[in-house]
Amino acid sequence: MSTQSAYKKIYWHKLSLSFWICLFLLVPNAAAWSAENNDGSQNMSNASININAATLDQLQTLEGIGQSKAQAIIDYRELQGQFAAIEDIQTVPGIGPSIYEKNKSRIRVQ
Repeated sequence: MSTQSAYKKIYWHKLSLSFWICLFLLVPNAAAWSAENNDGSQNMSNASININAATLDQLQTLEGIGQSKAQAIIDYRELQGQFAAIEDIQTVPGIGPSIYEKNKSRIRVQ
């Protein structure tokens, strides 16, 4: 075996070892970063939402609430005043018992 080929072999072993070390160190962190991002999303989607103050984006995190229903909630509370109880959200056109049932654990009034 020539000296040059021995150096190439050592180089590739070091490169391979570096790759595996990086992979070993970064993959657990990548999983943590991913879980962190997922938790952030889940926290946002599982966060309690004050329907008397929620923004359009916050309302859209509720199940079955898109942009038009979120805007309807905002318009309704601007015209009618604050909701007295979470059940009152059902008085908004387009928000019925099924949407209320899906979201009642996530909404609140203050």
